[in-house]
Formats: sequence, C-alpha cells, structure tokens
Amino acid sequence: MSSDSPDPRNNAEDNPEDNPDPNLSSNASVQPEEEPNRRISLDTQLDAQRLSHAIETPVPESPISSTPVEADDNVDQSAEADRDLNSTVTMESDTDSLPAGMEPVYNVSIRENVGNPDIILEDQSTAWETQDTLEHACVSFDFEMPKQQLSRFLKMPKEYLPCLTAAAKRSRNEVKYGDLTLKEKGLFQAAKQKELKCWLDTKTVQAILRDRIHPSRIMSSRWILTWKEDPSSDTGRKAKARLVVKGFQDPDIDSVCSDSPTLTRDSRMLLLQTVASQQWIVQSFDITTAFLRGRSDERELAMEAPIELRELLGMTPQQVCLLKGNAYGRVDAPLLFYKEFRKRLEDVGFSVHPLDNCLFLLRNPQNPKILDGILGTHVDDGIGGGNKNFEAALEKLQVNLPFGSREYGKFKFTGLEIEQLPDFSIKVNQGKYIHQIAPIDVPKPRRVETSSPVTSHELHQLRGLCGSLQYAAVHSRPDLATRVANLQKGITSATVESLLEGNRTLREAQQHAETAVIVRSIPMHSICFASFGDASFASAKQLSAQQGLFIMACTDKLGNNETTEFSPIVWHSKQIGRVVRSTLSAEAYAMSSSLDKLTWIRCMWGFIKDPSFMWSKPEISLRQEPAGLMITDCKSLFDLITKNAVPNCQEWRTTIEVMLLKEQSKDHTTCRWVSTAIMLADGLTKVMDNTFMRTVLQLGKFRIYDEDLTLKQYANRKYGITWVNNRI
Repeated sequence: MSSDSPDPRNNAEDNPEDNPDPNLSSNASVQPEEEPNRRISLDTQLDAQRLSHAIETPVPESPISSTPVEADDNVDQSAEADRDLNSTVTMESDTDSLPAGMEPVYNVSIRENVGNPDIILEDQSTAWETQDTLEHACVSFDFEMPKQQLSRFLKMPKEYLPCLTAAAKRSRNEVKYGDLTLKEKGLFQAAKQKELKCWLDTKTVQAILRDRIHPSRIMSSRWILTWKEDPSSDTGRKAKARLVVKGFQDPDIDSVCSDSPTLTRDSRMLLLQTVASQQWIVQSFDITTAFLRGRSDERELAMEAPIELRELLGMTPQQVCLLKGNAYGRVDAPLLFYKEFRKRLEDVGFSVHPLDNCLFLLRNPQNPKILDGILGTHVDDGIGGGNKNFEAALEKLQVNLPFGSREYGKFKFTGLEIEQLPDFSIKVNQGKYIHQIAPIDVPKPRRVETSSPVTSHELHQLRGLCGSLQYAAVHSRPDLATRVANLQKGITSATVESLLEGNRTLREAQQHAETAVIVRSIPMHSICFASFGDASFASAKQLSAQQGLFIMACTDKLGNNETTEFSPIVWHSKQIGRVVRSTLSAEAYAMSSSLDKLTWIRCMWGFIKDPSFMWSKPEISLRQEPAGLMITDCKSLFDLITKNAVPNCQEWRTTIEVMLLKEQSKDHTTCRWVSTAIMLADGLTKVMDNTFMRTVLQLGKFRIYDEDLTLKQYANRKYGITWVNNRI
C-alpha cells in the first residue's frame, strides 16, 4: 500500500469534524491494493428462457441492498478476469428504507448474480442442499462510503447519486487490459506473475477439491491492474497487478470483526515529539504485500482462482483455492494483518502503548526507563525513530515482514509531508495537497443568487471541498479549523453563498499554503503541556456555542512568564455538545473539555517516558510530572477557579462545573489567565483573521505574563501580533 495518499481509515475522534473523509473529494487518491473497487459481472451464456423466468418470478429483497444502479462501462476495467457484458438486467426494489441488519461493505461494486458460474451448483455426490434458483436473480451492492451516506442514498437516490458517481470515477484508475499494447500487456503479465509468486511464497492458498467446502464459502476473485509512479523507469511508471477476492461475497460478512486499527493523530504528534526531543532521525517504511503476511483465522474460506494461478498450481476445474492465509479483498484483511504485525513487533522487543494499540515502544533491556525507539503503525505503513537498538530490531522485523520501501528525514506518511530540519525539529506540511484542491465552479449568473438553495450536484461538490479542506485543517492547518467547521455545519441548508464561502476558504488556504506545524526539539525531561481553552457564545449569526482547544508541548518557562519554544500537539474547533445559557457557562464547558484532553495527553506522554507510570490513576501519577497549565481568557472563570472562597455565581450548574474543575486539577494543573489578544484558541471559536495564529506557529515561541500586568497592557486584539514580535 502506498503511503503517499491519505488513508480514509484515519483516527476515530469523538468529534466528527476530526474525522476527514478525503474520498468525498475528487482529488482523493485510490489505493486499489488495499480496498479494491468492483464491477458488474453477468453470465452471457444464460439461457433466454431461464432469464425470462427469473425476472418474472417475484424476487426476494436482497440481504445486502435494495437499490439497483445502472451499470457504468467505466467500471469494467479487467477484461481478462471476467467476460464481456452482452446483456443487461433491470430490477426494481423498494428504496424507502434501509433493510434491517444491513451492514454496507467498503468497496464499491454492483453485481448481478444471474446464473453466475462463480456460484457452484452441487451434484449428487455432495451433501449440500440444492440452492434456491431465486438467488440467481438477486442483486447485491457494495458501496465505498460511510453507512450514513449509504442510508441517505437509499432514501433519496436521485439526490445522493453523485456519491455513487464519485466511486465510479475512482475506478477509472484501473487499466483496461483490452486497450493495452502488446508491450504493455507483457509488462502486466510479468506483474501478475510477480504477484502470484508472493501468494505462493506466503502460502496463502492451497488447491483442494471443490466438494470439500460449501459453495457459499467460495468467493470469486479478480485482477486489479494499475499504473504506478516509478521515477527509476524510463516511462516514469510501472505495471502493478493485484489479485483480490471479492470480500462482499463473504458469508460471514455481517458477523466477522473488520476493525482496522490505525495510529491516532494524538499518538502521531507525541511520536514526532519524542523523535525530535531525542534527536533521532525520523523514518518511515511500508510492508511489501502486507495483507498476504497476515495469518488467517479459523474460518474456512475458498476462492475461485484466475487462469494464471490455476496454471501455476496445475489445478483442474474440480478444484478451488483454500485461503490458508490472509488475502486482499477480505473484509477482515486489515485486522488479520494488524494481529500479525503486532506479534512480529513484540517478538523483536517492542511493547504496545496501553492507550493506543498502534503505538509501540522499544525499551532498553537493561533499563526499561531508557527508551531505545518509538514506532507508530498505520495499516502496513510505519513511522518512528530510535537508536542503534531500534535499527537492529527493524532488521529482525524485515526477516518475516519485508519492507517495500524505507525513507529517512523527508517523506510522505498518510498524505502528510514530513521533513526533519537541521536542528532535529520535524515539519508537518500539506502545501502540495492544498494546491491540488479544485474550487467549486459557480457561473456568474449563479453567483448573484446567493440565497438560492444548491442543486444536488453543487451539494456534492461542496461536500467534496469540505472533506478536502477538513483533512488539512485536522492534520496541519489549525488556522483553517473554524472556517471548515462553519462550512460543515451549513451543509444541510446550503445555499449559493455556502459555495462562495467554500471557495473563499480554499483561497485563504492556498494563499498561506506554506503554513505548517513544526514539532520542536525540546528535551524530554523539560517538556510540560499547556492547554488553551476558549468558547464563543451563541449569536444571531451563529446560533450555537463553539469551543476551541489548542494544546502545546513546551517547557516550565511558560508558567514562569518566560519565553519558551513549543510544539502544537492538539487543536480542534467544534460545537459545544449541550445548551449553555451564558458566556461564562460556555467558557466553563470549554475549560472542562480542555482539561480532559490535557490529562489524556499527559498520561500518554507519561507512559512513553516511564513504563511504571500509572496511567489508570492520573490524579496520583500526574503529581510527579511537571505541572500542566490550563489557560483561559475569561477573567470571571479564572477568579472562580483560583479563589479560595466558595464561588458566588447565580448559575448553579456552572458553579458545580467550576468546583469539579478545581477538584480534578488539584495538585497537578495550574489555571492561568491571558488577554484575548494572545489567546491562541480564540481563532478556533469564530471565523476571524487568523494572522496571529499563523505568526505564532511560524515563530515557534510563546510567552504569557503576570495577570495584573496583562490587565494593564495589550488588551486589544489588534495589538496581538505586535505584542508577539516585541515580547518574544
């Protein structure tokens, strides 16, 4: 799997805005070897009388979906793997509601099972019951989209049809074998043989007699042919062939566990901070033919082998391939590989972080408090760094899990441009990605109709633009977070003005594309964490309260009113999840959320430094760590928290919230107040000019002052940038 493109299985945060879906954008790249697209398969040799009878017979509702979609010729990208389409069957079914218990599969496909030879009818020598002929007329669907989007499509097919169109476009990356030249066909034949060699070397399949396994457990297979960039080639590309099983035919698809553990954003930032602080060289790698390395579970599955594999194994028509190992296309393929990957890492000395199953630590055998390396995994991609013991461990890992590529210092990881600077700081940037995002085309006559509702096509474009911008805002552009969040909240009632606002946001993102997140090389023993929590109360323009959070890794100099280097670790902008009655109530809620996140980050960091850290008892263990800071610009909230007297507040619910904050932060976190002019989270609560935040990110330094001094000076936001330049 390539690590050059964003992976949609990224971090599952509590906030839906923190879960980007770049697949909604036409700019999202495709990874067919990981999640293959599908195409129509029809049996052209079906007898006309039988076909007529099958269509006239009442057809039961499909257990997978209930809405057929017209076939697209672009979906047929592998002529060698399947037969040509010479007939079309059209069926109608109820689309008013989602069938009960339906679980959509993540791989777009539209399959017509009309007498398909992939379904094997039993003969008299087997114990299986005769299959129901009505099954041959059923239509099954498999959409590469979230379940919520699929439910919406089934209820309103016309409005959400563009989502299916986007999936069809992604399939165009596949190569149509019949359009290739003789030389190109030779390249793909060689690529197929290379792929099959991997299948045989990993002992993924074994030829068995067909009647040894129930026909329902035999899945079809197909080739996915693509061109892949290859700078070392004269043509700049190379042929790539991937053999996949059609996982949507898995008989246990409704019950099998299909989790795909991936490195969270919090863990990735703490990993980069560890590498920079230890002054290690950051590196990445990917596992070649990763999913074939996973061990299969106890489930018995088989597949119909393609011609090339049959010839290699000398198979007869009465034989199929038993899946003894993992395989591309299986719905549980990522989970099976993760289990194998984790086992191999533990075998060479790594231990998993208790708060993230994809973050691995290499402790020194003589002294566990000494960290030899840190590694994060994202499916088959790895990122990390360490000393010579770390390098030795990776060399052992390659014996069982060979690396396809390995890069140091500068590379792409899940679509992020990672670059290590000469001072060992690490820069995370998405400038190239942002410049590739296309604006929404709004004709001049349409622009004057600002209050006009958007069409279904325009809505699809707006969703795609929001998804693309959100991916950048979440991972490297905190200055865009509020604008993107504001766009997303208005999608359900979008107008032409929403399209124009989306284009304005994109222009701002591209104008400041050089903006990046830089993880500074701060010594590990000096690191402490500070959270900036802020909130904006509801207004006539924004009917709901918005909270912003910015957490940095810095030194204790910040708490001593001195200038300190810092690294951005966490940021977000999201709607407050409950009704608040005042600004004070909103600020208290925002601070409570920021304290929760700050505690989580400090616990993760504490275990990275010391395996004896009691992360399950933060109220005790955090007292031994450098004090954390929770910073607010609400003076009344600061007074309520810091005063010893019982808070005198007319909002009793807010009073309870404040009392809980005092109790939860006691002895390990200090509250500080700053002017709104230098509140880093202010730009995460409302749409505003974020020049201040971009300036601070570029400087990489920050400072706060004594509360009494701050009250006297620099209270106006417009002096914020001047304050930073003069004081740091």
